[in-house]
Amino acid sequence: MENMSYLLGCIVGVLVGVIIVAILAKKIHSDGNYISKYDEMQMITRGKAYKYAFWAIVIIEALFGILLSADIKLPLSAPLLHIIVIFIGIIVQISYCIWNNAYIGLNDNMNRFAIFSVFISLFNFGIAFHSYRKGELIVNGVFQTNFINLVCGFLFIIIGVELLIKKIFDGKEEKEAA
Repeated sequence: MENMSYLLGCIVGVLVGVIIVAILAKKIHSDGNYISKYDEMQMITRGKAYKYAFWAIVIIEALFGILLSADIKLPLSAPLLHIIVIFIGIIVQISYCIWNNAYIGLNDNMNRFAIFSVFISLFNFGIAFHSYRKGELIVNGVFQTNFINLVCGFLFIIIGVELLIKKIFDGKEEKEAA
């Protein structure tokens, strides 16, 4: 019965998360749409980014497969291992897009996006801290699935820092061009 309540809690959590993301997605875009609009060059760049992210996931999954088949124990639960690989793919895709001017859409409001990112990071750090206090983050030296919240919090911090650095670089280039 405990597994069923855990599963139900996860389902409700995901549904609430999807609703919150849908509401915030509409607020992030300056024209009130749910999705970003990109020009042709951004779409091409985003396609390359997805390709690089895919291959990053394939390579890292193969590496983890080799480590596990060699009986090398990793301090990660099985679900966490694969979700971290997905997050690495997300970082590859987002980083490539940011540095090639294809992450922020034509109708995106950067200030709202920054607020959204901070909110997501703090929310996930709060959940991770709560799990840590309850002793559920690390059990017998192995990071548990709750560690995903900490990883997600850092994911949005990385995105924010990259966007800030990119904005600084773009500002310097504009001053030099003037």
